[in-house]
Amino acid sequence: MKHRIQILAVLSGLLVAAVGLSMIGVNAADEGAAERRTKADKTFNDGNFKDAYAIYRDLLLDADAAQPQDAATAVNALNRLDRVDEIDALLEAAVEKHPTNWAMLEAIATQFRNTQHYGFIVAGEFQRGRHRGGGRYANSFKRDRARGLQLLEQARLLLEEDDT
Repeated sequence: MKHRIQILAVLSGLLVAAVGLSMIGVNAADEGAAERRTKADKTFNDGNFKDAYAIYRDLLLDADAAQPQDAATAVNALNRLDRVDEIDALLEAAVEKHPTNWAMLEAIATQFRNTQHYGFIVAGEFQRGRHRGGGRYANSFKRDRARGLQLLEQARLLLEEDDT
């Protein structure tokens, strides 16, 4: 009987330790994301948009660390780098990573509304922004508006299910 009590005491101690370690791990992950975001903010403010974009992209595509403002800052960095042709791929990758996060979907829809609404059709594919050497000019306002509305509808449905 005494051994059973000792074993139960040891097991409960291990359980408490495991829960404590897992909470430390969660806090460390949150702190890691906050530290990366702070570093990205500083890098962006220093004018190093390429490195800042790399950090923001990683944050945006991290399901545990992403915050809605990461979408806006990542797109802003791409605009500053004159790499607007990469915006669509980034935003769609973020949608795939966060299909059940209504706040993230709303932020991504906002980026579709606020981005440049023109580009060129080259080899049958739309490329946002300027293009050198061939292609047909295309206005993407209606396309961007439709995609933004799709994302807002997806977010609205998630909000209806949200009890909080």
